[in-house]
Amino acid sequence: APEVSPSKHLPSRNIRTYAGPSRSFLVALPVSGTDNPQSFDQDDIETHESYADLRSRWGVDNSEDDPRPFEDTVTLPRQLKRTASTSFVQQPSLPNGMMNDLKSITELRSKGESRRFLDEVGYLFEGLDGSSAIGLRRASALEVVNKLCEPDFHRRAKASDFYVRTWHKLLEARAGANDKIFDTTVAFFTSLAARDPNTLVELAQQPDFMSTLVEILGFADHKRDILASVLTSNDSELKSRGVLRTEIPPVCRFEPSARFFISLTLATLPRSSLETEHVVALLNTLRSELGLLEARIVAYASGLPLLPPISGTRTDVPSLHHVEACLRLMDSYLQQKWSTQHAEDDETIPPLSLDLVKDFTSELLSLSIVSEASMREASCYEDRNIARKCLCGALRILTLLSHDDESWCEAALNEDFALPFVTLTVVRSQTKWATINASAEDSSRSDDAMEAFDLLCLALGLLMNWATLNCKMTQFCRDKSIDPACSGARTCIRVCQCPDQQPILQCLSALYAQYLTASENDPPESNFLRGYLSVLLGLLIMDSPASRTMVLASLSGRSRSDKLGSLSGHCRSFLNLYIETTSLLAGSPRASPEIPFENDLRTNSWSKRGEDIARRVIASLEVLCDTS
Repeated sequence: APEVSPSKHLPSRNIRTYAGPSRSFLVALPVSGTDNPQSFDQDDIETHESYADLRSRWGVDNSEDDPRPFEDTVTLPRQLKRTASTSFVQQPSLPNGMMNDLKSITELRSKGESRRFLDEVGYLFEGLDGSSAIGLRRASALEVVNKLCEPDFHRRAKASDFYVRTWHKLLEARAGANDKIFDTTVAFFTSLAARDPNTLVELAQQPDFMSTLVEILGFADHKRDILASVLTSNDSELKSRGVLRTEIPPVCRFEPSARFFISLTLATLPRSSLETEHVVALLNTLRSELGLLEARIVAYASGLPLLPPISGTRTDVPSLHHVEACLRLMDSYLQQKWSTQHAEDDETIPPLSLDLVKDFTSELLSLSIVSEASMREASCYEDRNIARKCLCGALRILTLLSHDDESWCEAALNEDFALPFVTLTVVRSQTKWATINASAEDSSRSDDAMEAFDLLCLALGLLMNWATLNCKMTQFCRDKSIDPACSGARTCIRVCQCPDQQPILQCLSALYAQYLTASENDPPESNFLRGYLSVLLGLLIMDSPASRTMVLASLSGRSRSDKLGSLSGHCRSFLNLYIETTSLLAGSPRASPEIPFENDLRTNSWSKRGEDIARRVIASLEVLCDTS
């Protein structure tokens, strides 16, 4: 047998090793007192696998944590590092078993946290299985939305794929059936997702998102809204509707209504995500809510509250929040901002047919009356703000519908209270704007002035549409009267009943006369009002000698010709400003690339039509001035 060589003496220094004396960070070391070092080497070989073997056996390189192909960097000499560009260095992909690229610690931590989070909420997904009992599915869905109300849970849910996974589980649990509790929970879930635009857009891309919400909205009117039932019903009534006593407390925390949750979610979506095929269902739910307003107007005129809180004796109170969200959706639809990708090429969807022109116009005017009265009656800012938004939204819808459509103008003017109410809105808004603007010092008062001016412009725009398309408008302005100082008492909720009334045409002339004297310190809004009112009055007097006499009598000037010349000059100044503004807007970059090009063409046609109206008024006034 070969002679065993003596062991070499190690230097007398401390050597740091890992896992005790049998394993070293660098090499296998002989252990003091070992009679046969070769046996140690043999044992070391038998008990260890290489890192490459371990990676191959455990499939580390094939892990889903590392989906990207590995690219290593080539080590350059120190001299080349200073001069060579790394763009010229080839980065070869290394064979299986070699170390892959390291991700950032933030990315690894985020992925790990997301996985742990989804593991923690796995029991909720199990409860949403379609084969589970409806009680378990309800409880699991309620638990999901309750947890999403927690800020930390919501943050972790956004960081993971929780919202999308939950949506698919909710669809599976819903299974196409209309369960009141479950549908309400689904509506609340989507409204929670709407807090983050990116999350909502991701949800909107999922199949059946829009159709499911619209389907639930069709069953969630004020009579069948489960949240309203909780506020107005007793336990026996709730039991008959399929609501258990244990389910009442969590449902009571959902405010204000299931239909508002859905309309708010839809109104938050990008307009290109909305499909025109669903506008009929939206119109139906809006009209269902507007149908409650007439009874509230009658009750208010008799001395009862305008919009009392919902209770067991009052279930027919409309939700202005839901109405305002629906108005925003209708506004964008009428401006042709919705997607038509699922509509037929030659198919147009006419939800606003002539059969409902009269009824829908009356409902929008009723909304305007209720909203204007609520702005005066409301004691808190939130109630006043939602009422103002509803009033502005109703006027916008009426303006869009009556634009270049005589049937809508006629339907509105056939309502006895329409013209007096809109004119009073103009007078009140102008008074409020002028008062605030004259003394505005802080930003809050400036915001109030801006809101008043916006409302003033909307009401003037509606009057302009009526004057442009209806030949009876000028006669109505002479025959109908209002008191410019009307405070809006209960008896005046529809039509002004004050004793000191003046013809509407005279009120508009007096409003225009306030801006006849121009100065360099006038705000731009004053110049706009002077020009816009001059065009409106020009339309009303161009074909009516009686109206012309009434208007000119309210204006200052040495002669009839001077008054007409001043009116014509203001119209021309407004036309120049109008052309300059529309030219700047046409040459500016598109603010919203998602809006189709056809909408730009429609806007340009509207601008051209406004320019033609102003030119026609100027030409008529110049003829009248020459013949006077």
